[in-house]
Amino acid sequence: MIQVRRPPTVAVPPEVVAFAGAQGVSAFLPAILEMTQRKFPDAQRLAIQVEEDPEIPDDRHIVIEVDVAGIDPEQYAQADDEWGHELFHLCPAPQVCVFRLALGIL
Repeated sequence: MIQVRRPPTVAVPPEVVAFAGAQGVSAFLPAILEMTQRKFPDAQRLAIQVEEDPEIPDDRHIVIEVDVAGIDPEQYAQADDEWGHELFHLCPAPQVCVFRLALGIL
């Protein structure tokens, strides 16, 4: 029997929902999460949170954290580029800056 691995389900914390609403990106969040799951079907972990920039006061972003195993630096760069490129197809350019991808290699 063939086992199909499903990407982890993403629980969106209330803080993310509130921040997305305040930034005007709530409508794009489901599609961005779906795209992330599609881009990283073998992810070991998928999480989402609001993160504050440690160097720039009052600069906050929605960070989608993805942990994947067994990719080399070239694959990492390609995956990061592809995610960013597709983000522009799902979200208007002025609001893309609200989102960040944190790609972790296990």
